Amino acid sequence: MSHCLKTGGGQLRLKDIVLGLDNDKYDKLLWAPLEAELKTDYENNNIPVLIKDFKVDEINREKPFELTNNQKKKIKKIINTCKKSNKSLAIRCAGSITNKILEEFDLSSINVIGIFDNNPVLINKEIAAHKIYQACDMENMQPGIVLLAHAAPEFLEKELKNKIKAKIYSPFAKSAIDKIKEYIGFCWNLLKPAQMIAKYNPDVVLLNNTRNFWAVLAAKLLNKKVIWIIRESFHPKTSKYYPQSLYFAAFKLADKIVFPSWATYDLLYKDFIEEKKVEIIHDGLILENMAEYKSEELALQTNKELNIPDNHKIISCIGTVEERKGQLYLIKAAINFLKNRSDKNCTFILVGSRNDQYSEEIQQLIKTSGYESNFRVLPVVNPAYKFFNISDIFVCSSIIEAFPNVVLEAMYFENAIIATNIFGIPESINNEQNGLLIPVENMEEHIEGALNYLADNPDKMDEFSQAACADFIDNFTFKIMIEKFDNLI
Repeated sequence: MSHCLKTGGGQLRLKDIVLGLDNDKYDKLLWAPLEAELKTDYENNNIPVLIKDFKVDEINREKPFELTNNQKKKIKKIINTCKKSNKSLAIRCAGSITNKILEEFDLSSINVIGIFDNNPVLINKEIAAHKIYQACDMENMQPGIVLLAHAAPEFLEKELKNKIKAKIYSPFAKSAIDKIKEYIGFCWNLLKPAQMIAKYNPDVVLLNNTRNFWAVLAAKLLNKKVIWIIRESFHPKTSKYYPQSLYFAAFKLADKIVFPSWATYDLLYKDFIEEKKVEIIHDGLILENMAEYKSEELALQTNKELNIPDNHKIISCIGTVEERKGQLYLIKAAINFLKNRSDKNCTFILVGSRNDQYSEEIQQLIKTSGYESNFRVLPVVNPAYKFFNISDIFVCSSIIEAFPNVVLEAMYFENAIIATNIFGIPESINNEQNGLLIPVENMEEHIEGALNYLADNPDKMDEFSQAACADFIDNFTFKIMIEKFDNLI
């Protein structure tokens, strides 16, 4: 069961797993709520796709947030309280609710000391001229009033009551009666997907994505074996999935829960899932899909297409350009690297640019750097193997990742790898053995330092790249991954 048929990373991995399982051994049927491009891929491989939407899935999809009249009244009351008492206001959480509040209400007449969040991508940015701080900073700043801009704020209330003296308001919390009504309605709506599962009567239900938690419940109503693949790298308590109590219950009911890395389990889910239920199956890549791109002839052709001089070292960063992947830090480090070196014979390739503000900011920075000729910025390309094939160094500058496949791809194509030391990345990259790991803090400085080290030590570049490729072959091929799923099922 897949929450989506679009070509996202998690959906492509699921497709690989489903297609990779032996057709002679398994009868397969894929469920998804809405049609998208991967439907054709499944059907071309003789795997039926059942498109059927359910209320229990629809209510947990991301959708534009709108304030209700009752919520607007509560926010007005909080603003008036700040005015009358002259107390400062802190807003906890920097998501869609906060954006909507600052869009619809004028807070210029009160002292808003900031917005507080745990998402490292957002720290030090602004929403409507209000700075975003780390959540832990609120304790030192001690606001008079705190507005919890979260749809499930109970855990935040408990967290803050022990740390600050401020009055805490939760205008988006649901009343006990509303919770009971919605809970009963959700349980009633579970019957429809349970009926669907009963109709097809599978031996095993394989789920991909945390939003599918309801399918665990529906399948266990019928006493089916459930294997749940969880790829998301966010804390379960910050989830907006409704009802949260049943989301947590699903962790206990699933027979096995698969994570792509130990780090995702240890850092986020350990308090909710007992280890005996957990399987760690690292992603594995299909060698045959990549091997044809590992070619000197293709490298010469690609270099010519990009107009890259023959004597240039090539440093790449490949993947959708977005803030959590930190490409802006890499570009800043690259510009400093070029400024501070007498030898500027290198070209930086960024693959995955989009038509959005973050990509535009990167483009502008490159244009004004004075080193525009040393950069190539390309849109999303699938597959992007030919760019790994020409790269000498690959940089993964991500702030949030579970177990990125781009690092595995760079390993196979014998790139010297620089990667942030986060989540599951150290499970593929061993520092100073098959690559370099750098901290997220002061990332620009560390990327520049790592680039200088590799540029000054070409023997280390070769050592890391050869070791990375050998480690990939030994541990991260598709054959290894699919055997583990086969044994689990």
